[in-house]
Amino acid sequence: MGDVGPALGRELNEIQPLLANCFDEDVQARHGTTPVTGVQDFAPMDDHGTTILMLQVETQHGHARIVDAPVETRGRASDGLIACAQLVLRGHRVPAPGAEPGKRYRLLFTLLP
Repeated sequence: MGDVGPALGRELNEIQPLLANCFDEDVQARHGTTPVTGVQDFAPMDDHGTTILMLQVETQHGHARIVDAPVETRGRASDGLIACAQLVLRGHRVPAPGAEPGKRYRLLFTLLP
């Protein structure tokens, strides 16, 4: 991922408080009816109780953008929790000065409170 990897890691740490809000029951209830996206892989991972999202990242000049964050494994997460996390992540722009336009990456992301 070159320069994009470290920049994305830092940004995910920065938005962790926003993702942590998704674990609140009232927040989950507000997002409970929002449809969630799931991976369309031929062979999805086995679900061992951990909620994992597949970050789909696309680079543009000087930054990367999280295009989507479909569910790879649900774990014990509710639809509201997943929908909230996807809303926080989807479309998020990450400054990455060395990013070259037109590259796409997929990155597993464990959803933790």
